[in-house]
Amino acid sequence: MMRPWEQLAQALEPVEGEPEANIYPAFAEGDLVAPAIVLAPDDPWMEPHAYGYDQERYVAVAAVKASAGSLSGVEDLYQLVRHILRRASSIEGVAYEDVSAPVIDTTTGTPFLAVRVRLTYRNCDEEES
Repeated sequence: MMRPWEQLAQALEPVEGEPEANIYPAFAEGDLVAPAIVLAPDDPWMEPHAYGYDQERYVAVAAVKASAGSLSGVEDLYQLVRHILRRASSIEGVAYEDVSAPVIDTTTGTPFLAVRVRLTYRNCDEEES
């Protein structure tokens, strides 16, 4: 069976009529090409939820080129966030916790306008994952 980050990556793949984005599953390597959605475990990653079940947290980082005009960049980012919220909620047990404010991220050496969408995957157990 697929792990949660694999399910999220598959659910976030854009289809016709949705915002274009390159999807990077958790632990992906390589150069980031925007627009992009990068998935990674969040902190805390796993914790007890209910008897026999854990909940897992992930973050989906939506990124667009910071060189896009500020208004245009924020609009593109907004569309990516709405896409993440809509598609992630299509997975049973997944809900979003919050969305950060946009920031300029330069950690890759290229400036991106980015937001963090925190997702919770509830009712996980080792046999289902």
